[in-house]
Amino acid sequence: DVSSRMFGTLEWVGIEVGSKVKKGEIIGRIANADIAAQVEEAKAALADAEREHARWKAVIDKGLEPKEKLDKAETQLQLVRARLKQSEAALEYTLIRAPFEGVVVKRLAQSGENIGPAGGVATGGSLCTLIDRASLEMVADVNETNIAKVKVGQKAEVAAEARPDRKYKGEVRQIVPTADRTKGIIQVKIRLQDPDDLLLPEMAARASFLREGAQAGAPRKVIAPRGAVRDRGGLKVVFILESGRVRQQAVETGAEGEDGTEILKGLQGGEDVVTGGAVVEDGTEVKLKERK
Repeated sequence: DVSSRMFGTLEWVGIEVGSKVKKGEIIGRIANADIAAQVEEAKAALADAEREHARWKAVIDKGLEPKEKLDKAETQLQLVRARLKQSEAALEYTLIRAPFEGVVVKRLAQSGENIGPAGGVATGGSLCTLIDRASLEMVADVNETNIAKVKVGQKAEVAAEARPDRKYKGEVRQIVPTADRTKGIIQVKIRLQDPDDLLLPEMAARASFLREGAQAGAPRKVIAPRGAVRDRGGLKVVFILESGRVRQQAVETGAEGEDGTEILKGLQGGEDVVTGGAVVEDGTEVKLKERK
């Protein structure tokens, strides 16, 4: 959230939801008429001090007065300059600037409302929520049984549920070093490399982690976990879990690896399949064990 650097009443707002702003751009202003007047007074005082300094310098140069008079005028000039600088800094503090280039996704205050610094003790809120699309990340929930297959730096593909046809390139930035024991998941943070204007914060999305050497955007390999592919009368099948029952699905298999069997046809990827030695048939009702 973007906040002001001082508490006060919001006088002007220059953004709306969807506004694109550049770093340093003024997007809001706190009422500052009194401070602006102080700046003008300080400028007038500086002009007077500069004239006085010039007058004494001309007198001293002619040898009509001792140099101490000029020293006093120079000291006064420096004091007035310092007051002007202080007033200008206070005026700048009433201006709310965008901390980085980005897009406004939420406006939090209207003209006439009180705002203030984030985390301040006085009453006041933030002006808006600003995002930098270049820094968008996806937080993926990965089952703890699969986390060993995920590595920092691994390539990934991300698809928002609102736009399943669009695949975004990503890279694993961090594997959060704690697990959610109630859900049996570990969070993985994926840095998005090619976000566009249609990808928004808090969107639901799915991530596919690519094998080493695979490129995002290339045809994705579907790997069935070990024990998922079964033989039924010479036909390769897997059993997919759907609404509490299993459905037999014929598949065409490819190479086998340590992590499972490549599926060339029959699965899209992301399906829940039965593994291990469970005896099931097409239509068998199943119940998942609750994690302890």
